[in-house]
Formats: sequence, C-alpha cells, structure tokens
Amino acid sequence: MILQKKIFIYSILFILLLNSSNCGTITTKIQSPLPIKNLGISSEENVMLHIPEASRAYIWKGEINVIDYHVEFGNALEPNAKYALSKYFKDVTIIDKPMSASKSMNITNTVTMEIETASVNPGSLTFTSTESEIKIKTILTKDGKADGNDFSVLGRGSASPGILGLIPIINQIAYNNALQNASERAMTNALEKIMDEIIKRKGKK
Repeated sequence: MILQKKIFIYSILFILLLNSSNCGTITTKIQSPLPIKNLGISSEENVMLHIPEASRAYIWKGEINVIDYHVEFGNALEPNAKYALSKYFKDVTIIDKPMSASKSMNITNTVTMEIETASVNPGSLTFTSTESEIKIKTILTKDGKADGNDFSVLGRGSASPGILGLIPIINQIAYNNALQNASERAMTNALEKIMDEIIKRKGKK
C-alpha cells in the first residue's frame, strides 16, 4: 500500500512538472539495421525494392502525459527493408518507381512495401510496458506482373522502462527508451513475417 501511494504521488508530481515546463516535441528515430533474424536460406536472384513516398514519410504522432511524441517509422522502413531482403536475395536495388530499372540490370523481382497503419500505446509513467504495432502491406511482382496476391502483416513489439520508470524525472529517459525499443521490435517483427512469407512463396515454385 505504501509503495502504491509513493508511485501515485511521484506520478502526479512528474505530470505537474511537465505541465509547468515547455517540453516541446520528442521525436523517436528507429535504428538501422534492425536485428533481423538469419533466414537459413538464400537465393541467387536479385530484387528491386520500392517504398512509396507516403510510407517513407510516415510518422506516428501522439500525446503522452502532455508531451507530443513522434515516432519516425517511415524513415526507417527503406534501409531496414533492404537489409531484411538482403538476408535472402543476392542483391537489393532501391528504386523510386516500380519497374524503373532497365532490362540490362537483369532484375525481374520487385517488392513494394507500404505502411498501412502504426500505433503506440505507452502505458503509464511506471514500469508498465509500452506496446507498439505497425502494419505493412507487401506487393510482389515478377517481370512486371503480379506475383501472387498482395499481403499484409502486423508487427508487434513491447518494452518496459523497468524500475527506473518509478523514479520522477529520471523515468522520462527510461520511458523514451521503452518507446523506441517497442517500435523497433514491432518493425523487426513485421519485416521478419514478410520475409517468411516471401520465402514460403518462393519455395512453392
């Protein structure tokens, strides 16, 4: 009971502190490369990767305890998608538009990835976990034609600020780290699911 009262008092004090200061916007950037798992299989084929402009610019925006938070999912998708594809394909070429590469490049496979939605559920200013999700649509083409149906995957990730989440002022750093870690794990989870589906389809041919 005493611990619960302390947590409540600390949380109230911290929120009051935030209200009395101009904290601005905190932007969370996702690292590259993410720790994509090894696939245990590879291909001698090359592939082109296309990320639409809207997806490259995708930013989740929300307010957490009177602070504006931005998570830059879009900036991280292209380099991490390229890294994930390189785990299987021999070479990955980024293109601005689908099929913009010439035939002399000897590339017939194209993968287009689009961010459909992303969300972050921050929990509260304690040790409770932050949850993050990202939904990515993938379009596969070969020789300019659809290579199977489009598919979407939902990547999920979570992270906790730990015991530091109980300490006023210091908990903001732990809270920011939890937000970043949860978002990175969500994108990692989504990209691994995409690669699993690509390999599954390739294996059926």
